[in-house]
Order: sequence, then C-alpha cells, then structure tokens
Amino acid sequence: MGGSTDRDRLLRRLRELHDASLALAAPVRAEPGAIATLLKEIVGRAMASLGATDGALVLVEDSAWQDLVPGTRAEDGLITLRLTGEPYRRHWRPEGATTYVLGTGETVWVPDTAVPGQFGSYPELVAQGIGAFAIVPLRAGGRVVGRLGFNFGHGAGLDDGDREAMEIFAGHAAAALERARFFRAEAERATAYAAVRARDELLAVASHDLKNPLTVIRGTADALHRLIASGRVPSPERLADRLVRISDAAARMTAQLDELREDAGASLAAEAPGAPPDGAGHDGGGPTGSAVDAVGSVEGAAGELVDLAALAHDAIAAHSGIAGRHRFALHGDAANHGGPGSEHGGELRGHWSAVRLARVIDNLLSNAIKYSPNRSTVTVRLRREHAHDREWAVFDVTDQGIGIPAVDLPRVFDRFYRATNVPSLVSGSGIGLAAVRESVERMGGRVTVESELGKGSTFTVHLPLPACPSPP
Repeated sequence: MGGSTDRDRLLRRLRELHDASLALAAPVRAEPGAIATLLKEIVGRAMASLGATDGALVLVEDSAWQDLVPGTRAEDGLITLRLTGEPYRRHWRPEGATTYVLGTGETVWVPDTAVPGQFGSYPELVAQGIGAFAIVPLRAGGRVVGRLGFNFGHGAGLDDGDREAMEIFAGHAAAALERARFFRAEAERATAYAAVRARDELLAVASHDLKNPLTVIRGTADALHRLIASGRVPSPERLADRLVRISDAAARMTAQLDELREDAGASLAAEAPGAPPDGAGHDGGGPTGSAVDAVGSVEGAAGELVDLAALAHDAIAAHSGIAGRHRFALHGDAANHGGPGSEHGGELRGHWSAVRLARVIDNLLSNAIKYSPNRSTVTVRLRREHAHDREWAVFDVTDQGIGIPAVDLPRVFDRFYRATNVPSLVSGSGIGLAAVRESVERMGGRVTVESELGKGSTFTVHLPLPACPSPP
C-alpha cells in the first residue's frame, strides 16, 4: 500500500512539474505587468507542485526588472515577490540564507525550524506554524539570477525527491526569467534603434528640405553678384525684390527648423513600443482613381486660414529666380493671386500648416526641375473639387521630364527609394517625395502621381477645405 502511495505521489508531482514547465515556457511581453504576472505564476506553480504553504521569489539586480518597482533603487533592497501582493524591495540579512544562496548558488534546506542550524534559530517561523523551509537558487546562463523560497507546515515529511523536484522546477523558472530578460533587452534595443532611426530621418529631412530655401538664397545672391561684377548696378526696385526673396527664404528656413524641432519629440514618441503609427487615419474621404495614393489624418482643424494660391505663387517666383532654364506656368482657380483681375483669391484657403504646405510645393517644384530638360515647362494647376461629400483644394505639378517607370510607381513615395531610370549623375536621396506624402497626410489630404515614361509626370495633391468657405 505504501509503495502505491509513493508512486501516486511521484506521478502527481511529475504531472504538476510538467504542467508548470509548459506554463512557464509561454512567451512573456516585455512589460512590467506581464513580468510581475510571470513571477506570481512561478511562485504559485511552485507552491502547488510542492505543497508549500507560502513562497517568495527574490531577484538579483538587473536592468530588466527596474520597472517592476518604480521609483526605487538597488540600495533599497532586492526585488521580492510573494504570491499575493505586488513586487517590493527588501533588505535581506548579509548572514542570512538568502544572501548565502545568491552568493554561492547552493540550495539551503532546513527540515526542522525548531532546531538551530547554520543560519541561526527561527523562533518567529516556529510561532507562525512553519516547520520547514527551502531556498533554491535560480540559475541561468551560468549565473544565479535569483532564488525561490518555500515554507512548509509542521510534519511536512519532505524527502530528497522533494528537494530534487524543487531544483527541477527552479531550472524551469530560471529559464522563464531569462527569456523575459532577453525579451526586455530586445525591446530596449529596438527602442534605442528607433530613436536613432528617428533622429537620422529627421536630420535627413532637414538637410533635404533646407536645400530649397538655401538654393534660393544662394542663387539670388549669385545673380546680384554677377550684376555688380559686370558693372551693372541693379535698380532700387530690382535690388529690393531680390532682398525680399532672400529674406523670405531665410524666414522659411527658420519656420522649417522650428517645425522639425517640434517634430523630433513626436517622432521619438511615435516609435515607442505600443504607440500608434503616425498618420494612421481615415480610409477614404478623398478622391480616388489615381495610380498611387496615400491618405492621412487631419492636422489642424482650426486656426488661421492658409492661402494655397499665395504659397504656390511665392514658390514659383522663388524658383523662377534660380531656375532660369525652365519656364513656369500657373493656371486655374486663384492662379492670378495678387495680380489684377483676380476673382478667386480666397477660394483655396484651408486650415493647413503653412510651413508644411510650402515644403510640399517646394519639393514638387524642385523635383520637376531636376528631372526635366532645360527650356521645358513646369505647370502648376489650382482648382476646387467636390468629392465624397466635401470640398477639396487640388493642385497639380506637371513636368515634361523623364517620367517614372510603372514598376516604380507603387514605391515612389517610400523613403530613400529612387526610380530605376534616374540617371546616376542626378543627385538625390529619395527623401523629398516621402516628406511630401507625410506632410500631405498630416494635413488630412492625399497625394497621387501619374506618369508616362519619357513624357513626364503629374503629382496631384488634394487638401480638405473648410465646410463653409470663408469669404475672400
């Protein structure tokens, strides 16, 4: 009869150890709450498997566990967790059993707390009805990562098999902790990598977008220098016009730098684990049917109205002064902004970011100039459209350039991607169109492209207009 009882006990213990090992093998998210749940699972499974009345887990200091007890430091003690309650820090006696196990990696087994032993006597345990206890090291990767402690009632009758079961369970628990530590380290590396990537992308966008106003400044200054060097003194009106261009370009640079500085924090936050992707917005709401499109969430539902026609007019004027070998044409609603006979100056005004929209127009004009031959025409068309129960301001930038191969159209707005037919002598980083898409999406719009190889490309931007257009 005794043999059958022992065998049943052994089988029950093996089943419990097997179930515990399967439970602890499950993946653990790199979050404090998930790790705390894992620790409780370890203690609870151990108590159930071994028949302990109480249990506690103590962790060796590691950066992976730093968020378990926020606002504390290693000097406050080792992180400790019981089955009930949350993780806390506790100081353990230097001469005590816990310190010994963590330092030596050896199991401490006290079969009778009423008998003084290596670490002293335990009258407080006896008073609490604890007749025996064991402290087992948690080893992983050749090091001790913590310890498991178990309390047992009087007359527990534990034997060497129980001790072996504790050590087997401790091995599974240590492996689970090591996996959790690894996942946490991987998450930290991913966060650090994302921060570096966000920084590099912001720097790349800044260097790319600042080239346009810098080109205006340099081109205008060079033109003035050539005039003076040739002995021709520009008229006061012409000189004033050129100085205004330089001043406006410098103001655009300042605004772009301010915006990029604000974006830096937002970009880093967006890359953090669990954060939603930037620009994940409505599906639909804008015109459809073009070859490639991207739609974003609305940025800026209130505030000062921005005049699309004015920005387009200023951008063309700036590029006309430095791209003397290209012609520019501006057509459509509000195309005569600022000039005599304009009847639609207020029609294409919306709650957009003036800085972002200026960058979009600058980038599209720069691309049109770069990829089209000298003496060709770059055409900008402005119009108003009604689609999907709302009004849209629409502008096209059309060039007579090399065009984009059909195979490249789906990726033309991807960051760092360049079309396969771009001549090697034409410089570029593949950032401009990606920045265009991001800016347009953040203003609640969409950008599309249609192209014919060898004939040119048309980039079309749709931006939402207010429900009730303001009077001009």
